[in-house]
Amino acid sequence: MVTMPKANWRKRLEEARELAKQGAALTFDRITILAEIYQDPAFLNDCDRRGVDPLEEINDEVADTAMTFTTLRSMLAEFPRREDWLNRRLQDMAASIIVNRREVDNKKPREAGWKQRFEELQEQYDALERKFELTEAQLSELRAVVTHQTV
Repeated sequence: MVTMPKANWRKRLEEARELAKQGAALTFDRITILAEIYQDPAFLNDCDRRGVDPLEEINDEVADTAMTFTTLRSMLAEFPRREDWLNRRLQDMAASIIVNRREVDNKKPREAGWKQRFEELQEQYDALERKFELTEAQLSELRAVVTHQTV
């Protein structure tokens, strides 16, 4: 029996690194496809018909990355070329996205943003409450009409 000599560990390490690059490029391809699917009205309608959250459906497809689709899609927006994914580690790209988000968040006047959002939601709530009261009054009138007709 002839045994083949084991490959040099350095060569094997290079092979592993090359596979990591290919994996990142394949992740780029997957996210590109999933981003298209996420925008597809037929997919969204199908999820709605089945009562499934489209984001959860897509997140299931990227569970092996230990990242959410939202994070990966943000990475795709920040690094739109496949070559970018070949030359960077996924963790580094994700960290870059998180740092960029924090920088943007820190530039926003937090209190003013929250106050404005609260006021917008309060206006929406008040409008819906008025609509509810009007609908309730109309429903009461219709019930009275139906009750008189059936008696």
